[in-house]
Amino acid sequence: MPKPETANKNILVVGGLFVDDIAISSKNLKTGCSNPVTWQHHLGGVATNVARVAAQQLGVLLIANTGDDEYGKLLVNLLAKQSLSSSLVVWTGKNSDRYTAVLASDGELFIGLADASLVEQMRWSDIEQRLPDWQPEALVVDANLSQSCLSETVNTLSSRYESRFAIYALAVSPAKSVRLLTVADKINVLLCNRREAAALTGLEWQSDINTLADGLLEKQFSSFVITDGSESILVQDQQSRSSVPVPEIHIKNNVIGAGDAMAAATIAQLINGQRLSQAISAAGLKAARAVLVGGSESPSI
Repeated sequence: MPKPETANKNILVVGGLFVDDIAISSKNLKTGCSNPVTWQHHLGGVATNVARVAAQQLGVLLIANTGDDEYGKLLVNLLAKQSLSSSLVVWTGKNSDRYTAVLASDGELFIGLADASLVEQMRWSDIEQRLPDWQPEALVVDANLSQSCLSETVNTLSSRYESRFAIYALAVSPAKSVRLLTVADKINVLLCNRREAAALTGLEWQSDINTLADGLLEKQFSSFVITDGSESILVQDQQSRSSVPVPEIHIKNNVIGAGDAMAAATIAQLINGQRLSQAISAAGLKAARAVLVGGSESPSI
């Protein structure tokens, strides 16, 4: 496969490809009864969202699973519409992955419903068959992948490419984040939130954020970012720990996809030579803000 022509530096992104159905309420949501909403439909999945944003600065190849249903056809069309380079494993007789988000009137997530069964069936052999003939600068994975797929993919590629190759991982959710523990020592930067850090460390989610960071170091994650809603972001690199303040943002769009956008912009800056704290403050927060205030089409989780 030829190199993407959009940039000199190129990355592989492997993980979730979803159709996102987003229900937005104009009034306070009430359980146990019908609620009026408006619907939006987007290209989604953590890995896909990262690929979309990173492709603004880097050459990107997305490797993902899709079904052969109508949603699978929709996903192919959406990828083509956005000119996002991809190599898809099409599963015969399988439904494509879907994520439904119900948003409150203030744009905050009320409940999210994910059917990620297809991405969890991704196999290293599928990925290996779709590797490009050029060496990537980095691999980005999300914890939608099964633990066995994550382990084999990360270990094989880190050994194959060795120097000048970084691995970035997104925790996705508290339940799925623990799949990354077996490859913690191979991950250059982990991107997670407070609850995901708690799941990875076995600590209470209300623990002091520095305690959570110490726990991640004990689990062999050497560099990481812990977001904490509107609170400051903890940034741990191999040399130091710092705190990056989050500016006040009035949400005009919704929160869906802001974290993925932040992660993608941060990764792009890391590959272009910036330090982790600089990448977060200079690019990551700006990308998240663009989603929250409606400055870009909202990528979802």
